[in-house]
Amino acid sequence: MDNTQQAINCYQLAYKDLGLEDTLDLTELDDPMIQLERVLEIRIKEMLDVDFEGLINAFYRIDISEKKIQEILELSKPEEVALQLAKAVIEREKQKVITRAQYRS
Repeated sequence: MDNTQQAINCYQLAYKDLGLEDTLDLTELDDPMIQLERVLEIRIKEMLDVDFEGLINAFYRIDISEKKIQEILELSKPEEVALQLAKAVIEREKQKVITRAQYRS
């Protein structure tokens, strides 16, 4: 599976839980994983400011461990928290994509 398809699959898994727009085009010139990271970072920043409980619930649905979230919140610089959380979402969604692909084969 190529990087673009993997980014699209990760986005499709995360967009409902995080309330993302359904119109993201990850086939632009930029690296699709970088694009996905930026989109998630922006949305997570918004949710950190406005709907922290909703963000935690989304992480629960995505299946990111409380320990991982706590580590990021405690150890990251304040300006990097949203980016690190976005990376955690991508990492978890990638695992799901790979696992699902293995079981389809």
